[in-house]
Amino acid sequence: MSEKGQTMDGQVGWLVERRVILVTPGEQFSESDMRAGMEATAALIEQAQIPFHLVVDVSRLKTFTPHFADPIREIQQHRSHENYGWTLIITHNALMRFFGVIAAKILNDRFRPVGNMEEAIHFLTMLDPDLFAAPAAAQAARVE
Repeated sequence: MSEKGQTMDGQVGWLVERRVILVTPGEQFSESDMRAGMEATAALIEQAQIPFHLVVDVSRLKTFTPHFADPIREIQQHRSHENYGWTLIITHNALMRFFGVIAAKILNDRFRPVGNMEEAIHFLTMLDPDLFAAPAAAQAARVE
């Protein structure tokens, strides 16, 4: 992941430069971690090209802040960005999938839960076959 930042218990950076943002929270995810992650994500959104996608890998997450109303409002501000494509969440947790689907319905967002990074890459490749082409594929391989 390029331009990765350790701005929280986890990382935020590019999976594919200026096209796919990867957010990977650590095991503990507090309200301050969420805000830091949102700020880092917002900074990358400003650099993104048409369209960009967001992959959130919460597969390592063990605890999550119950205070997510403010961050959802913040997501709404960036969701309307003209370049915004899909949000994918990587999780096997049924509750996380449920909350993701509910948030997507409220936000009228394009959202898809997936089980692992390979499924995320497969889905995005179906949308844009060239997304993970040569230079981008080498970059994505470094993340896995």
